[in-house]
Amino acid sequence: MPVVEIKLNVTVSEQVLAALSAEVTVALCDSLDPSCATVMVSHTKGPIFVNRTSAPAAWVQVRSAVDLQIEAKRAFCRRLGEALAKHCGLDPQRVFLQLSRIASEDAWNLTAQGPRCVHDRLADQVKAKPTA
Repeated sequence: MPVVEIKLNVTVSEQVLAALSAEVTVALCDSLDPSCATVMVSHTKGPIFVNRTSAPAAWVQVRSAVDLQIEAKRAFCRRLGEALAKHCGLDPQRVFLQLSRIASEDAWNLTAQGPRCVHDRLADQVKAKPTA
């Protein structure tokens, strides 16, 4: 499950945050991981200073166990900048993004069957694929 943390230094409504989260989720799944079933998006507001100025900006961190190809990263970055401009009025040049890949055995969630790591789910997907 990819995790997206968005820190803004501008005030926006809950409705704007919900719309932004939905658009970021779609962009992430389309660009980085079309098979993702769940994306967690969280928001915080606080000071962000870039070059000693607190002009409107965003700091975004994305962590995923999926290997991220460079073209997929570019596509997501472009769509993220567009979404933040549309929903929050941010200049895309004031959007800073960090993409991190984590080991699949370090990404866990609780399921009805008990705790499962992404590594287990990926192994299940490989087993379920038909062989030619």
